[in-house]
Amino acid sequence: MGFIYTTQIQNQPHPHAATYRCFRICSTLSLLKSAVVDLKRLLLQNGYPQGVITFNINDVLNKNKKKPNDPVATVLKKDLIILLPYLALHSNHITKRLKSCVNRFYSFVNVKVIFQNIRRIKSFFTYKDRVNRSQLSKVIYKASCWDCNDFYIGKTKRRLHDRKTEHFKALLKSDHSSAIADHVKNTGHNIKWDHFDILASGKTDYHCKVKETLFIQDLQPALNANVSSEKLLLY
Repeated sequence: MGFIYTTQIQNQPHPHAATYRCFRICSTLSLLKSAVVDLKRLLLQNGYPQGVITFNINDVLNKNKKKPNDPVATVLKKDLIILLPYLALHSNHITKRLKSCVNRFYSFVNVKVIFQNIRRIKSFFTYKDRVNRSQLSKVIYKASCWDCNDFYIGKTKRRLHDRKTEHFKALLKSDHSSAIADHVKNTGHNIKWDHFDILASGKTDYHCKVKETLFIQDLQPALNANVSSEKLLLY
């Protein structure tokens, strides 16, 4: 080992660096002890004080004696996000308790607790005006008679108000374009023009046709001349 350090000692290395080099090179404790003895002798020959040599050698050995030569492989921690409602002053306490419990049994889990408020400010205010039911479109509606139990089920992709107007105007026509108008003409009964019930709504006109068909098959309205609007394999 003396040969290893001869060149470095002549270049006046620091005792701390030379000792660390010994620690890294030696694979066994006996080799390390032999290398340290040779290092002390060489450092004394190069004019280093005994106290400086002893301090640096002990400092390096004490700091590194508990460290493994090779890094220990560790399991990567997985993040676990927990969402909880905000609990004011109790939030911090709950976070500590949760992390403590999880780490006790699952050390590979990194717990992240996120608190959020369930009720936001916007939930206390209506930021959109309610649409009048007569202005709704793509709906299935039910028109009932004031004087009997008959009713009509229909659908419209336009505004409900526009469809009601068409039924009302059909009273002045001689054709049979409206089953509601035909009922009024034939019986003299009154229709609940201002009380059309909305049974359902659809995303498209086809959806409305299918839902209208299902309602007609289920409720069997007397005023519907057509059995259904759309052919369904279900029936």
